[in-house]
Order: sequence, then structure tokens, then C-alpha cells
Amino acid sequence: MFQADTRVVNTKNQSIISKETQGSVNVNTGNIKNAHSDKVMITVNDGKEEPHVADDSACISALPLGNIHKHRDNIIKNEYDVYISYSPNDIEFVLSLGEYLQHHCLKFWRLNHDNENIECKADKGQAIVNAKVVIPVLSKSYIRNKAKIDEISLAYISNKPILPVSLQYFKEINEEMDFALKLTLSKLNWVFFCKKEKYDERYSTVLEGITREIEKINKVNENSENRRGSYIEDEQCIYNETPLQSLSDNNNVIKLNPDTTINFWDRHFQKQETTWLEFREAFLEDYQHILKRDYSDDRQEWLLHRVLWKDIFNKKDIIAKDEFIKFCGKNWSKPHKFMHNVSNQAASRQAIYEIFNMESTVRMAAVENLGKYQTPIVISVLADLLDNTDPNIRAIASIALARTGAKDKKYIDKLILLLQDEDRLVRESACLSLGHIKADSSVADILNRWRNDPISHVREAALIALEEIGGEEANEAIRVTKLLTGEMNELNSYLPVENIL
Repeated sequence: MFQADTRVVNTKNQSIISKETQGSVNVNTGNIKNAHSDKVMITVNDGKEEPHVADDSACISALPLGNIHKHRDNIIKNEYDVYISYSPNDIEFVLSLGEYLQHHCLKFWRLNHDNENIECKADKGQAIVNAKVVIPVLSKSYIRNKAKIDEISLAYISNKPILPVSLQYFKEINEEMDFALKLTLSKLNWVFFCKKEKYDERYSTVLEGITREIEKINKVNENSENRRGSYIEDEQCIYNETPLQSLSDNNNVIKLNPDTTINFWDRHFQKQETTWLEFREAFLEDYQHILKRDYSDDRQEWLLHRVLWKDIFNKKDIIAKDEFIKFCGKNWSKPHKFMHNVSNQAASRQAIYEIFNMESTVRMAAVENLGKYQTPIVISVLADLLDNTDPNIRAIASIALARTGAKDKKYIDKLILLLQDEDRLVRESACLSLGHIKADSSVADILNRWRNDPISHVREAALIALEEIGGEEANEAIRVTKLLTGEMNELNSYLPVENIL
């Protein structure tokens, strides 16, 4: 029996609306719109955030409502050198950092936490996507704020260079960081602002880092093998054999075999292939101390089984050296390049889960910009989310997967299965998603939804999907069904009222 609910879907605009949220998600644009107006609303977790652009003369809270769209359009179009992610408790430091960046002609974006009564909030997610570098200002209050974890997660999966600055020492912060932040930040070099007498030196280090990363971005080819690999280099990782002294609190850094010059495969295997069990044992031999530091027991198993075996080696019992080299990519022969890439893979997977959960404050920015970072891991995790127990997440995941343009049969088959979901919003989003990617193989199943679904909004979405897909089969199905419907309506018009179907 299909589940009935009070949610509304505007299928004419191919958008999904929930009365609970009074908003909609458009499968083509990803925009959130108020169900009763054209006003763009961005929900923020703590309800206290106001956008602020360093080089703008007015904050959005001071703008007339008629100019809000123009302001948000500016955010979408503008690129920023730096996005500053911070806790309101650390505003004094952030103001000082902002002045330093402005003095060196760097354009930055940050949220203004002071005004709690603003009517419209700019899209911080879009600002993150448009920034060249993201600087999280780490403190204990920062790492306890879920909205900040969302910001870092979005920056990570959109391939932004992340340059953490910390107001406390690594050990103090690391022991309280949740799993997602540890995966994303622990392996990077941090700049520590723990002693005021060293602030000038540290500011200079931050500026050097920003300049270096922007230069890389300006040079990198958009079709490069791995943009993240171009930005977050091996020497930035805390498990590197020669970490940068100026950027690390080295009392808390684990260094791996400083004298090692041999890559992981050749350290352990003298053949072209090995078993998964042998590979797993060798991996634990080299990196067990890192796993114990950064992962709980269940998360260690998640890394080994979900990330290593399933994501990277496709659940193969025999691992070939060619597959190992392909995963490592450029500079595969570096001693710890494999661990570097495994760490990135794990962090990406976790970051995606963070930004697509229903409490995320940047989910819609992620959906809207998925076409810019449709990496295999993003697509894989979104496909996994189609099986989530929460129907809202299944619906969002289906829309997001369509936005990536993924057309592999295995993904289309999963979307087709959602057409039978007990939740009508999931069925509707599946129809729209299959139409968006023009999945010819789904025509018969979508036709069944159009003709037989008990919810009118699902039927409307199915018709939209059939029209989007087009082609002989879809067009003929639409023609025949409309013809039969017309004939039935005509027949009903001749019957006595009490006999009308």
C-alpha cells in the first residue's frame, strides 16, 4: 500500500515541494524557493548567520527585498579568493585576519553572525563553491558547530584547497573533532595562532599558502587527472616523510618511515598481483598506528571493507598491480602516495554523507553544483544513499544523482526501483530524475507510474519524464494513453450521472 502524506509537488516546474519545509527543489536548477513566493530562502542550521562580503558596501540585511535576487546573483557570479569559515566566538581574530587579507588585495567572503533577524540569508554554499581557497578558523567552539562541519565537507568535495588555521594546539582540537573533520583536516598542515607574539609570522605563512594555492588553480588544466591531487599535495599530509615545519604543530604529527623511498606495492610484493587478504595485511602493517589514532574500531573496518575493498578494488579477491597504479595516479611510486589517496577517498565519502543529510546547511548548494565535481566517489555515495532508510534522503539523492549526469545502467536500474518506493515523494523524484537523464530503458516503468499511481502528483511527474525522454516508444505511449483517456471521458459523458465511471 502506498504511503499518503501532505507534501506537495509542483510537477509543472519539475520541482519537489514539502509543506513541512515550504520549499522546493528543482531537478534542473537545484534552487530552493518559497512555496508561496519567488523569494529564495537558504536555511541555516543555527538560524543566526548573515552573509557578508568584504568588498561590498552593504550587507544583504540592509537591502530592499527587491534587490535580494540581484545580491544573490552577484554571489553566484562572483569568485572569491578566500572563504573564511569560523565560529562567532572567534570574531575578533577573524576581523583581524580579514583586515590582513584586504591589505594584500585579497577578496574574501564570510558570514556575519551579529544580526539574528534578517529576512533572507545569502547562499553560503554558493560562496564556498565560488571561492578559490577555504580557511577554517579552528577552535573548540568551531568544531562543535554542525554548520561548520557542513562548510568544510562542501569545500572538500568541491575540490577547494583547505588551509586550516587554529587558535589552539593540534592535540586540544584533534581530541574533540568528530570523525568527518578528522578525515578532512587532520592530514593537512595547520597554521597555529596560539601565541600573539608570533601572529605576524603566522599571517605571512597564511598569505604564502593562499598565494601558492591560487597560483596552482590558475595553472591547473580543468581536464587534469585529479584536481584534488593538484591542490592537496603529498607533502601537505601529516603522514608525509618530510612535513613542512612552518605549517605543522609537529609535536602531534605522526611521521612514517622517513627513510623509505619505495612505494607501497614494491615494499610488500614482488609480483604483478596479490590476494586481497595479503594486501589488507600489508596495509595494516604499514598504517595501523594511523588507523588507531584516527579511526574507532568500527570505522577501521569501514575503511578496510567499504573504502579499500569495495570502492577502490571493486570487491575483487585478486588485486593487480595495474589497478594499484591506476588508483594512485600521478607519482604513484611515491612511498605513501597510496595512503594519501586512500585518505582522500575516505574523507570524500564521509564528506558527501555530511552534506546530503537532512540537517545539512549546504545541501542545496551541493546539489546545484554537482556537475562541477561529478567524481566517481560522489556518484558512488549518492547511489548508496538511494537505499537510505530516510525517504527524504532517498528523494534528494535521486535528484542529486541525476544532476551528476550519471547514466550507467546500474544507477538507472536503482532509480527505476525507486519508482516502486512506498513514499510518493521518492517515486516522484525518481520519475523526474529518470526524465532528466533521458533514460530510455525506464519508459515502460514510468508509463506504469503515469497510468497507475494513486497519487496525481506522481502521475504528473511521470508524464513530464516521458516527455523529457521522448523518442518513439515514449511518444507512442503518451499518444495511446491520451487517446484512451479521451475516449473514456467521452463515453462517461453519455452515461447517466449515477453510472459515470
